[in-house]
Amino acid sequence: MINYKLKKGLDLLFDKGIVAVAKAALRKWALTGSRVNINLLDEFKFVLLPAHHAVLKYTGDSRLKINWFILGVNIGSGGFFNIFRTIMYLEQMGHDCQVYVVGDGHSNESLLNRLVQKHLFPVKAKLTTLRGEMVACDALVATCWKSAYYARNQANTAQKFYFVQDIEDQFYAQGSLAEFARDTYRFEFVGLSAGSWISDTLTSTYGMQCFPFSFSYDKNNYFEQKTTEIGKSPKILFYARPETERRGFELGMLALSIVAKTHPHVEFVLVGMEEKNWITPFKVTYPGVLTIDELPKLYQECTLALVISFTNISLLPLEIMACGCALVSNEGANVRWLLNDDVATIVPSHPEAIASAIGSLLDDSDLLERKALSGQEFALATDWQREVKKVETAILNVLKMA
Repeated sequence: MINYKLKKGLDLLFDKGIVAVAKAALRKWALTGSRVNINLLDEFKFVLLPAHHAVLKYTGDSRLKINWFILGVNIGSGGFFNIFRTIMYLEQMGHDCQVYVVGDGHSNESLLNRLVQKHLFPVKAKLTTLRGEMVACDALVATCWKSAYYARNQANTAQKFYFVQDIEDQFYAQGSLAEFARDTYRFEFVGLSAGSWISDTLTSTYGMQCFPFSFSYDKNNYFEQKTTEIGKSPKILFYARPETERRGFELGMLALSIVAKTHPHVEFVLVGMEEKNWITPFKVTYPGVLTIDELPKLYQECTLALVISFTNISLLPLEIMACGCALVSNEGANVRWLLNDDVATIVPSHPEAIASAIGSLLDDSDLLERKALSGQEFALATDWQREVKKVETAILNVLKMA
């Protein structure tokens, strides 16, 4: 049986550090009747920070000063790759960026800066813990719902923006956290959204002004090689994140169990998680959580990949497609804003439907090759610098019109 509580604890430890884990544990004990003395509201006191409007006027200088608010650094998160990739390109375009760590993020600034340089991108921006008021800037950018509350509290800027990579209230059951996250979309920040699905959702639901950008992949790491073949032992890669509900782990495993019955010669590879002592109805290989340097070879070796997303689509599809691996994903506007039926196989979110689609690809080598090649061509046509240029243009246009 999966110990989800342990998984969540380890995930929190990895993401936020030992202080956050200790606070979460103490809060849990207090809620369950322990006589531990703890302020239950301390963890969420940022929600009550007073709101301040931006008070500065944009000077018209084309060299922007942009402040970013983050909670910490998670080197395994695609979201953090997007944040620091955007900062890097904005710096190359001539802008000055400053990154502030807010909330309960790690306070070891030297360590955080080393992590960013080693595992993310060689940005010029330095990470500094927010202590009171930030330095004046043209644009202040929140990067997640918690950081948005800290950004709302600041006034020393000309305009506030919100780098929205997912609809974060959907990460939670309906309750306090979901509502806290939803409320940030009513802060009247200007959205810089990862895709049109987010932009359309926030505009139609909250009236939020949004400017979308799209995705690409790191062309220095993911290679445009076509190695997909149907051999005696086809490999199916599944992006398996059991601790992340929006990635549809159970749905994917049920679908693969059906494929295993109809295609017993297939090898199944679960990437994104460490090996588990689980009983599965088919043989599984766990390559573990791989580095960026290790992933391309794995993608090139696989016949096809299954990537499920119930909120915004991840970066993996384009990275996988760039390596010549055919992609299967689930139906939804959150997927179709980026992918279509010509470049990927998109099917209803049901085990039988997914299994049938995978079986069709395995049984039809021409179809498999067409999907792999069209997906690869689609990925190759994308460009990160072009997408970050959209971010720069949006910031400049909003500042000029304010």
